[in-house]
Amino acid sequence: MWTDLEPHSEPERVLAARLEELLAGTLSKNGSGVRVRPDADMLAGLSRGAELLAELLPHAGAGVTLFHEGLHLKLFDILRTGSMAADPDQLIPIPWRVKSWTLTRVLFAMHVYAHLLLFRAAATGAGPDLCARYGEPPATDFVDQATPGSQAAGSGEYTTTVERVTYLAQQASQTYGGMLTASGRRFVDWLIGAVAPLAPGILPESPPVEARPRTEVELAVRGYRQAQPVQVCPIPEQRELVAVTPGAPSFQWLNEHAWLIYALCDGRDLSSLRDRYRQAAEPGTDDQLGLGVADLLSVGLIVPV
Repeated sequence: MWTDLEPHSEPERVLAARLEELLAGTLSKNGSGVRVRPDADMLAGLSRGAELLAELLPHAGAGVTLFHEGLHLKLFDILRTGSMAADPDQLIPIPWRVKSWTLTRVLFAMHVYAHLLLFRAAATGAGPDLCARYGEPPATDFVDQATPGSQAAGSGEYTTTVERVTYLAQQASQTYGGMLTASGRRFVDWLIGAVAPLAPGILPESPPVEARPRTEVELAVRGYRQAQPVQVCPIPEQRELVAVTPGAPSFQWLNEHAWLIYALCDGRDLSSLRDRYRQAAEPGTDDQLGLGVADLLSVGLIVPV
């Protein structure tokens, strides 16, 4: 839904024309769909929905629509840099759709369905005054019908938010979890943690895995230096350093520990690196130096001297 643009300057006219071009390409891709110009009744319905949203989510409701879309854009930026999935184009079968989805689309959809589940919980917990003004929430957690010809179209499954977010969580966390980066796993774990109280069986119980011994990493005696060319952007408020290797761009988010090791790799020998690491790192983390160096080597941020 998009109302008519009314640009008042040349830059605004250029932007409006480009947006129209992008919209037309999107709508014509499948040969269907048109821009919706809302009438008075539709606008009234949207306003009523926004009022209900603000009532249900008093701390975020007033701006939640733009906030939600903003999160989509931020998620798109993160996925585009490749920081969540080692193989973002991996195809994953979706029972309620005919075509498979890429791993990145699975992460997007899981993000959406998780928040739909949380919103439904807020709606079902609404007080009698809200129910009197806006009506009772839907009795079932129905999303939509499965696509004709899909696996679920015949079985009647995967028509609810719970079913879909559970399936996506299992695919992203278990079946294809090995294709996620550390950042991707944190993202998936965060979403699962948010909805687990509402969907207790979102992940099946796994048998305990015996701890594997750490692999010793043999470090080069001559030491390490930072690879070139690499662009870095410190984000101290988030305790992270973003490193970008040009050419075939690759973004790496370094936490405080990785950032420390990266900073210490200035070409001095291994003995100096160890001494300075022990002075700066937390006590009892000596064994993590080798693993940190190995990680930085694997992504091409440091090289042996």
